[in-house]
Amino acid sequence: MNYNFVREKLYYKIIDNISLHYKGYQIKNVVSSDFAMPLLTRKNLDIQLNLKSAYYKSLNIIDCNNSLQNSSELTFIHQDDRLDYMQLIESIQNQLSLNCTVTHVPFFPNKSLPRNFKTVLNFVFALTYSIIRFPFGSFNLKINIAYRIARAFNTIDNLEKIKIFKISAFILFNSSAFFQPYLSFFAKKRKIKTFSLQHAIYFKYKKYKPLDIINYENFTADYLLCWGPQNVELFSEYGISKDKLLVCGNPKYKNKKIQSVRQKFNRGLLLLPRFLYDEENLQLLKVIHHVKNLLKIDFFVKLHPSLNIESYLAVCNAYGLEIIPPGIQMNQVFDDYDIDFGIAYNSTSYYECLIHGRLCFRYLPGENDILEGIEEDQFTNIDTLISNFSYFEKTDKKILLNKINDIIEYMFGNQNNDYRCLLDYLPSEISK
Repeated sequence: MNYNFVREKLYYKIIDNISLHYKGYQIKNVVSSDFAMPLLTRKNLDIQLNLKSAYYKSLNIIDCNNSLQNSSELTFIHQDDRLDYMQLIESIQNQLSLNCTVTHVPFFPNKSLPRNFKTVLNFVFALTYSIIRFPFGSFNLKINIAYRIARAFNTIDNLEKIKIFKISAFILFNSSAFFQPYLSFFAKKRKIKTFSLQHAIYFKYKKYKPLDIINYENFTADYLLCWGPQNVELFSEYGISKDKLLVCGNPKYKNKKIQSVRQKFNRGLLLLPRFLYDEENLQLLKVIHHVKNLLKIDFFVKLHPSLNIESYLAVCNAYGLEIIPPGIQMNQVFDDYDIDFGIAYNSTSYYECLIHGRLCFRYLPGENDILEGIEEDQFTNIDTLISNFSYFEKTDKKILLNKINDIIEYMFGNQNNDYRCLLDYLPSEISK
């Protein structure tokens, strides 16, 4: 497992010590991603900087003022053009049948501010605050903290220049991450309602906290538009009132009722999760290699986009496993490769298998994300996986279908859940 618990500890030491408010914005919330991205993945926060270079980094901000000024009363905000993300937004638009704007906010800084007295003052204040507030660590670490706080001040100063706009409600793709917490506080100051989308399945964690933890701990919107009851229960455990958690269903899957499930195991799909689990992925590939040879099963491998395809290609070739080309959607994989079952861990792909009428077996030694699933589909080694195949070959199909459909409804909602419930929460000038 490529994870560093020292960095996790440092992340919380930094975030828990930021108590600044600036022009109505909580700095802790708007800079959370700046610290979580390196510290809760495998990157380094403490890059070598001098005061001059740190000051200039604080001048590089994200600017979306023109887009916001030209947005309609109901505005969707997103920062990632991934096809499945855009399909989710389009589905919600279709359900609401309202005039709205979909505004893309840059993921990386797109504006460099000029040097002036105010930006120098912001940096000096942030550096002084960092030195006093963070007695631990090197001076270079304090500079790294300072420029991020100063950049937040500069971003807020720039955002607050917006004077004329039509927006009455924001639907943020994720109010917890990157630039979008800024827009939450921008909206709160102006009594604009904010809604945040559930865009993936969220989990509890067994061993450590990955980047995804900010979805719960840094939630800033007025409401979260949940897919199913699972998300309501999870977020309420993190102290978010159930009054703020609206079950709307997943437009893609909420009406899905599985009528059949394959109970044969001739062609398997191995779904490897993100780069954080490289070590466990390699262990699992070794297990699959042995199962393939013992049972003469054809296995295909689908890599998470964050994985290095060249590295995995060498291993898979040695094991006689075929890697599915990047960019192919899951529903196409099931049809084109005639998949009978899946193998996954720490991945929402587990549920995509169930939804497409395929059992999916979870690799327990690598599990950090706690998935709600069929208890008997977990395995630890070659023998337990083979035993699971035998168990499910004999399981009554009706009982199995009931289990799968209960899981799908719990995770994705049912036919009674709809984003039109949002109309009751929108300002009257929008929802008319």
